[in-house]
Amino acid sequence: IPHNQVIGQVMIEEVTPGSPAARAGIEPGDTFLSVNEKPVNNIGDLHRYIQLNLGKEITILVKHSDSTTEDIIVIIMNYLRWQA
Repeated sequence: IPHNQVIGQVMIEEVTPGSPAARAGIEPGDTFLSVNEKPVNNIGDLHRYIQLNLGKEITILVKHSDSTTEDIIVIIMNYLRWQA
């Protein structure tokens, strides 16, 4: 996700192979349209929705690069717990 993107769509630039995002089916070029039916208009929206839902299941509406859409259900984990 580009850090300099303030307003507009949230588009995925890169996905690490084998990562939780990759396992969920998120691919480079995908755009996040909504989280739990709330629109994602910028990176701030996405960060806010993630922070409000740590440890909870959320539904992300993703538009793939081929223009198909898909609901992806994930549990948002606190990334600090991943660090050893």
